[in-house]
Amino acid sequence: MVSCIIRLFQECDGIYSTMSIHLFNGKSEMCAGFHIQAPQVIANFSASWCGPCRIIAPFYVELSEKHQSVMFLTVDVDELTEFSTSWDIKATPTFFFLKDGQQLDKLVGANKPELQKKVTAILDSKASCET
Repeated sequence: MVSCIIRLFQECDGIYSTMSIHLFNGKSEMCAGFHIQAPQVIANFSASWCGPCRIIAPFYVELSEKHQSVMFLTVDVDELTEFSTSWDIKATPTFFFLKDGQQLDKLVGANKPELQKKVTAILDSKASCET
């Protein structure tokens, strides 16, 4: 059985709080996970054996705790190989930045300053839509 652990957030008054750990057992469930009605999603495609992935993982968790209005997902490319291939993952970590189901940006590599910059940009895109 193929599975992937994804941390989901539940919205309450515009803030997404940790809801649960959810196992997606295949591509169709995973695709549904990407279409959850969250305004912004950041998806981290990584692998347990990947050194740079392990290095940036604590920072990614820190960002998810700091910016609870954004849904942060982690996808293990070895667990969901076909799904990862459908997203054209060539290296890990690869981060996708989605808004309303559409890709806004992509970052390949464990570059903390660039990840922070792109998270800030997706948050700013939300703020500009609300004003």
